[in-house]
Amino acid sequence: MTGAGLLDAVDAVVLPCGAGCAEPDPRFHAEALRLPGARAEEALFIDDIPGHVEAARALGPAGLVRTGTAETPARIGEFVVGPGS
Repeated sequence: MTGAGLLDAVDAVVLPCGAGCAEPDPRFHAEALRLPGARAEEALFIDDIPGHVEAARALGPAGLVRTGTAETPARIGEFVVGPGS
């Protein structure tokens, strides 16, 4: 992720190992949204399991089903700056 420059484009990255619970547990998303300045409508949840992404979307964050390494940085970029930017 660092090599793709993604950490420069986002405010924070929350991983299940640091949250004390795993997706699709709603506590995972609640913990991520406790970060200073975090807002559900500005959050993006990424996972390769569609059910986990749907669980996140039901709680407010946008969701991205990761299907491969090549397209993920571009799709995150679209979320951060908007499509076609």
